[in-house]
Amino acid sequence: PGIRVETTFGAHSLSALTDHSGVWRQPLPPTEASDRGQTLLFRSSEGGAALRDVLFGEVYLCSGQSNMEYTPRSMAGMNNASAEIAAADSPA
Repeated sequence: PGIRVETTFGAHSLSALTDHSGVWRQPLPPTEASDRGQTLLFRSSEGGAALRDVLFGEVYLCSGQSNMEYTPRSMAGMNNASAEIAAADSPA
């Protein structure tokens, strides 16, 4: 408990203290979305670690029925919405 953990992220140098369980949290500064992986370095008197190729940006999680796996290319034959709706068992 109370061990200082230094976090280096780009030009930022941040620190936090561990709690009674040895757990620590370090909020990171707002970061622009990018497809270039970045490195987070962590150091304390106990040792160090690195997270490499960390990406920042929005994450979209989707769930639903099996049709979620269809790609636009696989749906190419279904591009006439009016005809598809008219032929449906339960038209909108």
